[in-house]
Amino acid sequence: MEKNPEKSTGKILLVSDWAPPMLDGPSVILGNILREFSPEELVLFTRKLNRHTNIFCKKGNEVDVKRYTVSVPSPYAVGHSGFPRRIVRVLEIAFIPFTTIKGLLVALREKPDYILATSDIPHGHFMIAAFFIAEILRKPLFFYLFDPIEEFASSRMHKMLLKYFEPRMFRYASGIITMNSHLAEYYRKKYAVDCKVLHHSVRCPALVRPAVSRGVNKTFRIVFSGNISKYQLDALLHLKEAVKLINLNVKPVIYTPVNKATLDFYGLTGDDIMISHVDH
Repeated sequence: MEKNPEKSTGKILLVSDWAPPMLDGPSVILGNILREFSPEELVLFTRKLNRHTNIFCKKGNEVDVKRYTVSVPSPYAVGHSGFPRRIVRVLEIAFIPFTTIKGLLVALREKPDYILATSDIPHGHFMIAAFFIAEILRKPLFFYLFDPIEEFASSRMHKMLLKYFEPRMFRYASGIITMNSHLAEYYRKKYAVDCKVLHHSVRCPALVRPAVSRGVNKTFRIVFSGNISKYQLDALLHLKEAVKLINLNVKPVIYTPVNKATLDFYGLTGDDIMISHVDH
């Protein structure tokens, strides 16, 4: 896809927790959009990759924009659980001023016209830092939301933090970008802020329909991969029940790092579902 030949309307500082070459959902979506910008139009400020996050990266998934990074403790690093994870959550919140200062230095150097922050759920770390950067420098601030952030505050501290900052951030913002019209209407009514819808970007040339002939007795597989929490559980349980109603040989297949005891507790086991355990 060719870049837009029209003249740029200004320079953007994108503040985002995860970004290409990461392979999480927001990073892939962002990557498809960022490839439409030249290095002169956009600067990326993001979390520094490390030995934990490198396993979620893919060579060749990089983007051609100037990149600044900051080291931030992550409660979701491999090996953090229980009480140590709680400690790291506190440290992550305590690092917000440090991220803000680093972001201010980047902004003073790059002189962006706009600040764009993405929803870095469930942390809120980079969103809050972007709010401080924009407010201090008096720059227009825009948020790109992949999800309703108040539903993804994973701890009591994060919930309190977002409860305090969300109305202040969104009322200060010049605009909010959402992935669908329902979220746009929700935030438009809640904060009287201008909301635009940007549906998830897909690289169409990469989609190729395989030439596969399906026999009458062939098993159809519906594949899910990833972590399973309360946000995915309902959909997977409904899928499990739905395939029982289909008069075809259909089997859900789940690739997940979640252990068998937890899946048993969720009700996601049995002969009618196939589970393959994979490492994070």
